[in-house]
Amino acid sequence: MVIYEHVKGILSVPCYLDNGDYAEYTTDIAFTDSDIIRNSCSIKSSACDSSTFSLGSVRPAELSIQLHLEQDGINAYNLYGAKIILYSCYQKEPKPSDWIFRGMFWVTSVSRKKTLYTLRASDALVWLNNNSISSGSGKVDDDESEVSKKLREKLEGYEGEAGGGGVYSLHEIVTNVVTWTNDILQNMIAEKPLAYEHINSIPNDNPKLGNSYSGYTLMRKSEEGESRNTRYSAIDYISALAKPACSFVCMRNDQYQNNDSQVPFSLVPFGFFKDKIPVPFSSIARDSCDVASYNIYIQKVYFKTYDDTGWTNAREYKPMLGNAEIDLSSNCFFDGRRMETVLNYQEDFPDTNDKNEYPIVEAAANYLFHNVLLKPFQLKCYLKFDDMEHFPKLGQRIEIEYQPGKWAESTITNMTWKFRGGWEFSCTGKDTRVLAQAAKRSLAFNAENASKRHADIVAASAKKIALAKADEAWNYADKNVSDIQNLEDNKVENEEFKNAINALWDAINNL
Repeated sequence: MVIYEHVKGILSVPCYLDNGDYAEYTTDIAFTDSDIIRNSCSIKSSACDSSTFSLGSVRPAELSIQLHLEQDGINAYNLYGAKIILYSCYQKEPKPSDWIFRGMFWVTSVSRKKTLYTLRASDALVWLNNNSISSGSGKVDDDESEVSKKLREKLEGYEGEAGGGGVYSLHEIVTNVVTWTNDILQNMIAEKPLAYEHINSIPNDNPKLGNSYSGYTLMRKSEEGESRNTRYSAIDYISALAKPACSFVCMRNDQYQNNDSQVPFSLVPFGFFKDKIPVPFSSIARDSCDVASYNIYIQKVYFKTYDDTGWTNAREYKPMLGNAEIDLSSNCFFDGRRMETVLNYQEDFPDTNDKNEYPIVEAAANYLFHNVLLKPFQLKCYLKFDDMEHFPKLGQRIEIEYQPGKWAESTITNMTWKFRGGWEFSCTGKDTRVLAQAAKRSLAFNAENASKRHADIVAASAKKIALAKADEAWNYADKNVSDIQNLEDNKVENEEFKNAINALWDAINNL
């Protein structure tokens, strides 16, 4: 099968006046296949890291591309921060309606050789973690981001106040964080690149808190006004909310409308996209497909709050399966909810206060137990997609014909598209079964024993050297002590006396 593939895009480069001020317009450069170096254009995206399954990931998709650019005024300096809008299609002779939107990216890295530019760019999620709008460590009071300040002002109350701080739903908090971030970016880059598209069906959007409240909050300040909350950047707050929602965060290219200035992002629960992507055996690159024989079995979901109180929802333990545990601890919004429960103002909470956080862990566990399928795999394949509706998406189910007539089903957690180089899909995960862990412990034990043996050999050698040095020092002292006494008795020059004493100490210190 022959697959035709084409790419085109627009590179919008900011323009500046002679005095260095922004000119409030851009130079838009259109590029096509002929401007792209072969095998240099790719997009990589992830819903979690490459080794373990996790919730709450906020990872910008990354575009890598090499372009020939010969236009006047283009250089490595003003390309930094430029915006790339990319399209592709799988038609031999594409019509305007054939082009599919692939993403909007901002250049974060530039290198140049003559007129060849190597660009790396990230989608709009990168602005949630920009150093210009958040503190370097996320925890320094004097360097707290404006977003963090505004969120604390909205949610924090004082310990002595009836009613405490604000309690809001997940989508209300995320909407506020996006609005505040966009307001800052408008002054920085003269645009608002972020938009939030809420998915109504996500778990724990507005969990009940006591008898009268629903949602999330932060821990209250002390009566003296001292905050108990760690300062975070916008990306950390959104990640904390994505965890109880059993979600990761990604751009929704499928919601983009032509000529829109923004691409929305969503907190997307794993398993949200219902359509499955079939990968027949004939489309898989030779020797590129590995599919695990086991599934990652999520056996337990749990978390602890600031007062070391914990909640767990577990199901049957199954031998020879992954039996993975999902830990949602160290969440600032859980701590805020727990503090409201502990303070128990106005008797708004049930008598069984220790159960107030259980609905969160119960909803997360029920969703993960029944909607998430994880079978570790990795493959490279050559497929064509004619419209955005059928394009692969993170968190989507995939059916793999790993051998002729044999199919396996899993979930896409990482994917890479390469222009005229196919697709790479994988599901993260590692073998947590007893045999695998025993093997790892055995390897660790052998390594530890080898280290101990090496340490024993080194220690014995050092001891031998030390004893030899000690004998040498003693002999030196014994030989020279009478000479030193004679020097003192004869009242020799002080400098000569000091030199002899120093030589003795040098020998002793070298033990």
